[in-house]
Amino acid sequence: MRDGFQLNFIGKDYARRQAGEMPTTVIVPDEEQNNGEGKNSKNLFFTGDNLEVLRHLQGNYEDKVDMIYIDPPYNTGNGDFVYPDSFEYSDKQLHDMLGLDDNQIERLKSIQGKSSHSAWLTFMYPRLVLAKKLLADKGLLQERSKFKVYRRQCSERKKTQSILYKPEYSSGNGTREGMKLLGERIFPYPKPVEFIKDLIMIGSNSDSLVLDFFAGSSTTADAVMQLNAEDGGNRKFIMVQ
Repeated sequence: MRDGFQLNFIGKDYARRQAGEMPTTVIVPDEEQNNGEGKNSKNLFFTGDNLEVLRHLQGNYEDKVDMIYIDPPYNTGNGDFVYPDSFEYSDKQLHDMLGLDDNQIERLKSIQGKSSHSAWLTFMYPRLVLAKKLLADKGLLQERSKFKVYRRQCSERKKTQSILYKPEYSSGNGTREGMKLLGERIFPYPKPVEFIKDLIMIGSNSDSLVLDFFAGSSTTADAVMQLNAEDGGNRKFIMVQ
């Protein structure tokens, strides 16, 4: 009998397989942006499926990222998350690669478009595995909420050292910042830039590379640029929206 615990869910073997796949897409540069304001930028901004982008990043950025901050969608039970990914394999491939029978394949495919814990875990697992490979030896992954048990299967167990709070961290401040910038509320529960700035200050150095693969309104990118302006740092970011 083995000690410890395991987290099992419908789709876990499939999610593991996804984490090991090569990208099937091609990155198309935004020539207008790259030849305009972004001509001399050292930052990267991707739009598209973040799982595919994480696969693309493995070649050049493995062990290169100093800090990852993500605020992914969560399955709260209120229907605010449904499994969005299309299945990458045929029924025959699922049978041959994973040894699934017809009933197991049907159960796996039942999570598509559903709001369930298994659907959310299947969605997050390959992204976390790939993100971990991008982290430098002393890199840090910060996430907004509570998937500690899940994250321990993708990285080493770490105890919480402290809790930091300021009134400026309230989601209301993030909403007001977004309204001021965009004139309307587009992203739900945006994070205040001061909150992200403090996380980056605590968890990285003045020349660190910061990744956010659930970029949303790109508060993380804004925080990086503000910190550089304030302290003369040379931080860079990779955003995936």
